[in-house]
Amino acid sequence: MSTEFIDQLIRSRRSVFPEMYDDKVIEDDIIMNIIENATWAPNHKLTEPWRFKIFKGHGLKLLSDYLGEYYKEHTSPENYSEFKHKKTIEKPLKCGCIVAVCFQKDPQNRVPEEEELIAMGAAIQNFWLTCTSYGIGCYLSTPEAIRNINKITPLQQGERCIGLFYMGWKKPGELLGKRTDLSSKITTIS
Repeated sequence: MSTEFIDQLIRSRRSVFPEMYDDKVIEDDIIMNIIENATWAPNHKLTEPWRFKIFKGHGLKLLSDYLGEYYKEHTSPENYSEFKHKKTIEKPLKCGCIVAVCFQKDPQNRVPEEEELIAMGAAIQNFWLTCTSYGIGCYLSTPEAIRNINKITPLQQGERCIGLFYMGWKKPGELLGKRTDLSSKITTIS
């Protein structure tokens, strides 16, 4: 494995939204490989705090309905937008699948929660990079509705959803990235 390959993979990772997906199915073995790679993230004491709920097929409609209803019920009349409501419902239906990324706190409390959340971030990056390597577009969404996702999928004691990974095969086209100057973010202490 070359450094150039890793550099290219990391620097080509993008948030790719459902309107940029085509309608090809994401095969189960690919979904499982993406999740498997996510679980190879470092995690102190091997707590493996990640849990995954896969929505595909009819599950996408179930999630779409849930997110739409949640938006209707929890948005004040002055903030309600029919456009946003429609978009909330349509986005899941444009996906090959959506994976709810959930956090399971170590029941033995062997490590601080912050360490487990950092492990979750590393797992999410592994997930994202693996999608990128396949040519699968994805992005992580953290809508308020995930707090009550147990209404449509069971959660264990101490488990909570921290995000929804929207996924679909990316339509052709380059998405350019940008970052600000690195020197403004580094302090060297010698």
